[in-house]
Amino acid sequence: CHDAFDALGVTGGYPEQARIVRIMSQNPGLRPELGAVVLDAYGDALLIAERETGLLEATFPPACPWPFEQIIDPDFWPEAE
Repeated sequence: CHDAFDALGVTGGYPEQARIVRIMSQNPGLRPELGAVVLDAYGDALLIAERETGLLEATFPPACPWPFEQIIDPDFWPEAE
């Protein structure tokens, strides 16, 4: 999967996922805030994706289509539909 990040020229990937898992395990009280955190992070991700791919923001789903558990799963890779 990491090759897919590289092939697309997208930065990020596993180190961020591992960091999120570590923070969540150390701070279980953050769990109720996940919806707001994912919403905020997805907005940032849209801007980055638009800049790195050259695609318009309207190309991407307006809201994050994946639950938190999939986002942090290092084996998960969204398939094109």
